[in-house]
Amino acid sequence: MELVGAALKPPRGRMVERLRVCSHATRAAMSRAAAVDVAVEIRARLARAAGVRMIFAAAPSQAEMIEALVGNRSRLTSIPANGAGRGSD
Repeated sequence: MELVGAALKPPRGRMVERLRVCSHATRAAMSRAAAVDVAVEIRARLARAAGVRMIFAAAPSQAEMIEALVGNRSRLTSIPANGAGRGSD
């Protein structure tokens, strides 16, 4: 169960070698932050291309991030980790 105030806490960030690592108060907060990061990258790529193809991890821990990412998917083709392309999923 997520604490109401937990979503308001900013993530703690640090650098590990050249990798930015963020720690969030809850799994839901982490999922939303990851979805924002992915959406920013998708938009940047769509500004340069007609579409984007993505491969998403097939793990229960990814479900919340993918759910948070869902929106206008008309120009996004996702490929599940098992390789069976389903288009716009």
